[in-house]
Amino acid sequence: MATVCVLGGGISGLATAYYLSTLGKEAVKKILLIERSGRLGGWIRSTALPDGTVYEHGPSSMRAGGNSGRNALQLAQDLGLAEHVLAVPISSSEGREQMVLNKGRLTPLPSSFKEMLWPGQMFRTPLLLPLLKDLFVAGRPNIGSDESIHDFMRKRFNKEVADYIMDPVTRSMCAGSSKEISFRSLLPNAFEGAMLHGSLIKAQMQQANQAKHTVNMLKMEEGGADSLAARSIGWSMWNLRRGLQQLCDTLAEKLDAAPNVQVYVNEANVSLKPSSDGKILVSFAELAKPVDYIFSCIPARKLSQLLIHDWPELAQSLLSIPSVHLASVNLEFKGQVLPYKCSGVMVPSFEVPHLLNINFDSCCFPEHDGQYDTKTRITVLMGGRWFKQAFGEVDSADPDAVLEAAKDAARTYLHIDDPPVKHHVNVLKECVPQYLVGHLERMSNMCEFISSHKMPLTLLGASYRGPSANECIYHAKQAVEGYLETLRA
Repeated sequence: MATVCVLGGGISGLATAYYLSTLGKEAVKKILLIERSGRLGGWIRSTALPDGTVYEHGPSSMRAGGNSGRNALQLAQDLGLAEHVLAVPISSSEGREQMVLNKGRLTPLPSSFKEMLWPGQMFRTPLLLPLLKDLFVAGRPNIGSDESIHDFMRKRFNKEVADYIMDPVTRSMCAGSSKEISFRSLLPNAFEGAMLHGSLIKAQMQQANQAKHTVNMLKMEEGGADSLAARSIGWSMWNLRRGLQQLCDTLAEKLDAAPNVQVYVNEANVSLKPSSDGKILVSFAELAKPVDYIFSCIPARKLSQLLIHDWPELAQSLLSIPSVHLASVNLEFKGQVLPYKCSGVMVPSFEVPHLLNINFDSCCFPEHDGQYDTKTRITVLMGGRWFKQAFGEVDSADPDAVLEAAKDAARTYLHIDDPPVKHHVNVLKECVPQYLVGHLERMSNMCEFISSHKMPLTLLGASYRGPSANECIYHAKQAVEGYLETLRA
């Protein structure tokens, strides 16, 4: 039976260790989970107050759609969290409507067919025309192409769609520039859909039909109709009663109770050394443990530091995946002060570069407002690719300046003149990886190096195949299932 090490105690590491402990009972003897900080959960961090008020300092919600979304909901159900799930229906204004900052004003994205027939505040031509271009003119992308999101969308639709929709969407997803981020790396399902159907719109319609079929199959299983995955067909996003941290805390509790799992925190000094028998010697806390396999769930740059002496070529390749810093500011105001009822505001990079988006937390999850006074909670996300030009070097960034920038955004664009009654400022260092054009090729080369050198290593986490929590959990499960198949072969 194998001894396995999981590096990193964020959502990827927790999910990997959990799947190893539950799916690999007959094949895995011992699981070592090693986290350098003093807490588990990584960039997922929630503050839950006794009155029920919740502030999210990292990801604010989980998307419900797609295979990865259904898988995350299945995990929540398996952990006994079904009764704690808070869902936002697609049919609600919070699940359907989104504002975009346009020339300093909040402008709703077209959400109905009628609105697409006429030019609007953002689009000089009816939005229907570029949609028809994608349906009947654009065709399949080149199978070997790797373009930026902006270039890909400009060619398939037009520049306005690239500027006012995909540029702010990119910033919301990864805090990066749509002119630098690879479309096929950040949105692989969309790229594959365009390859298969010759149209992003056709692909989206097909995926919606496939989702309905999947849900119908789930409902046919015993108890399937009541499963979270089946119920999520009408959801846009979800959270938990005590915030997303509740998911990480519950995973940690399950691991603590598992007899074959050992969790180590505050382990900043870890080293990896190859041994002659094909294993890797993991040294930490004055211990040296030979392990049969490693699942690395730490950022690429952190892993590079562990590999530099014995695998310098791979270490250098890992440095080609940069990450950006994020400033997250939670603001709470008395009363209901938001000008619109929707999920929030996306901001194109040419409007206010350092302002990424503003989440309307009280609209999406009013259950997190607590039991007592009426309040409004928003989260202002800033920085990313533009952090340095707004706040300087991350290690010397002034929290007061970050707070003032968030308050200024609320005053200027939401017209909230009253000062917040509460605030939380969080500067998250190197928290969002950037899948620059060429990312897929670099990933392929790294995987080829690992395979050719017979390294007992799998790369997991946000640095590689998807930055969202859903994708991290999904790829963790896939990797564990693949590893267990090799053990049983």
